[in-house]
Amino acid sequence: MYSDIQRWFKREGAVFLKDIGVRPGYLVLDFGCGSGHYTIPAAKVVGESGRVYALDKSSSVFDKLMEKAATMGFNNIVAVQSLKELKLCPNADSLDVVLLYDVLHSHYFTVAERKNLLESINTVMKSHSLLSIYPKHMGPIEIKVIRDKLKKLGFYLEREAAVHLIHNGSYDNGNILNFRKE
Repeated sequence: MYSDIQRWFKREGAVFLKDIGVRPGYLVLDFGCGSGHYTIPAAKVVGESGRVYALDKSSSVFDKLMEKAATMGFNNIVAVQSLKELKLCPNADSLDVVLLYDVLHSHYFTVAERKNLLESINTVMKSHSLLSIYPKHMGPIEIKVIRDKLKKLGFYLEREAAVHLIHNGSYDNGNILNFRKE
């Protein structure tokens, strides 16, 4: 019998990402990638013609993620440690999708830092690109502040959906917010 993570990596993660709008050939940023629960399925979906930029503050995370990616045969994942480093990558200023899953909460960012992060991410996204947020550990007021900030940056809420996704190594029910850049 497969574990949650094995099922996620084998099939369900790719199905989830396709459903939110990730397509073959896309350039994707998995911000706060951790151990790659979204990076690996995204690499599967975008294929050889696409790229997944995996960004996390922990260098040990990158080593494990890149080892896992190599073992699984993925060479379309690029590890970056900052948005500044990302901007040096070819075409990375034209991202099709940015995933902000369980990273925007106050455990990681102050309100001011979150505002700066959203502004910085906006600069690497092309028109009509997708910003998908899983606002785990956030209350309605924090989410409203994010929505308002994104509206000011030229994003509109395309879809809010209840989903079944991976969080901390097991399945979780939550809501995602998908925004489009105008």
